[in-house]
Amino acid sequence: MKLEHIAISIDDFVEIKNFYHNILEMNEVRNFILNKALALKIFGIKEK
Repeated sequence: MKLEHIAISIDDFVEIKNFYHNILEMNEVRNFILNKALALKIFGIKEK
């Protein structure tokens, strides 16, 4: 089995960066913010 993707949703941007970097020892490859329409379509939430 090959792990290809992992995602964790945390509202505090600094907290999530620290988690990935300090605990998991991973570096950020890319980040993005979904616009409201796409966030609603994918996750059913009405905010970006």
